[in-house]
Amino acid sequence: MGEAGATCTLEVWAELSSRGRRMIRCRIVDAPAELPDGAYRLEFAGHWVVTNKYMGAWELTFLWPQLLRELSQAGKGAA
Repeated sequence: MGEAGATCTLEVWAELSSRGRRMIRCRIVDAPAELPDGAYRLEFAGHWVVTNKYMGAWELTFLWPQLLRELSQAGKGAA
């Protein structure tokens, strides 16, 4: 899946669904232009999510709320 070793920047934000459920979404906003269309596995802080590049654009990806909590708690412990 995808090319190993490429570095990218993610944009992450929270949204509320029509039922009031909190969702965490992300999208790649800065990645090497030469990455071809296809599926990619993003790895960070010991976790991973899958996203796709289609016709040169990155799709939105959902993050599990518990993943964001874990990352937040890990960041507090590192301070």
